[in-house]
Amino acid sequence: MFGNIANPLRLRGFSAAKIAERVISAAKLLEIDHLLNRRPQELSSGQKQRVAIGRAIVREPKLFLFYVTHDLLEALSMADMMVVMHHGELQQWGTPREIFNHPVNAWVAGFVGEPAMNFLTCELRDEGSQTILTHPSFAIPLLPEQVTRLGSNRSVRMGVRPDALTIDTTRPGGPVIEGRIFVTELLGGDIIVNVQLDDARVRVKTSTEFAGQPDDACYLTVNRDNWHLFDIDDGHAFSDTYPVRMAAFLARHGATDVPDIFHAVRNLPYHSSGERSPDAVMATGRGACTAKAYPVARSSAPQGRGCGGGDCRR
Repeated sequence: MFGNIANPLRLRGFSAAKIAERVISAAKLLEIDHLLNRRPQELSSGQKQRVAIGRAIVREPKLFLFYVTHDLLEALSMADMMVVMHHGELQQWGTPREIFNHPVNAWVAGFVGEPAMNFLTCELRDEGSQTILTHPSFAIPLLPEQVTRLGSNRSVRMGVRPDALTIDTTRPGGPVIEGRIFVTELLGGDIIVNVQLDDARVRVKTSTEFAGQPDDACYLTVNRDNWHLFDIDDGHAFSDTYPVRMAAFLARHGATDVPDIFHAVRNLPYHSSGERSPDAVMATGRGACTAKAYPVARSSAPQGRGCGGGDCRR
């Protein structure tokens, strides 16, 4: 494996000392330094992928352009910038943190993140100076800044990630979501609790200290700073500040438009059969590109994991 990673440097005439320095540094970064003496057939598929990335890293290029991947955890952990595609249409471009925390529509919100975001169809009602988000299982006031973004909409799709919910088997103070534990899933240091509401089921990520059992009554507290509100029809985010944040990003890099990497991804990705893949992420490494813009597409699909139905990724 050492020779595989070192090959680009040998072809460029680097000294043995410099080759060893760069290969070991890249291997440690990729956490495969303990595998440097193994042969390709002794590596797992994931380790082979890291070897390929290591060959690019040792060259120290100004820009890393990685491959299209359907592995969201891989893209979120490796990329400096991400491009999210759906049915050949660009959905969102930005840093992994930005896309995870500020999805531009319900499809992106459901596609990025594991476990997947929960979605509930809710109604809005006014009570005095407050606007209340209502559902058969709860009635929770919106934050003032969230109300201003909604306009005249009276129905919304609320999305909340499993780790933005807190679960208790005794009723805490303040507004809560009431439900019953359907099943629990132990995932190493975490437990995923599936909670049955009146007309839906949501997932909560909590610690292994949680002792609730199936059919126990439970109460969910939601972090209102971290829930998301989407249009009931086309799925766009009411909290979408993507154009403003994109303009700020481009200004920091002295650009006036979105990188022309979109020339490459506009018609990507394709399977080896030549058929277009329905959805994917393109992960890019450090460096900036120059400009060509394409509009952010709004997903109008009524079904799909990102829009409250089945898993769009399969």
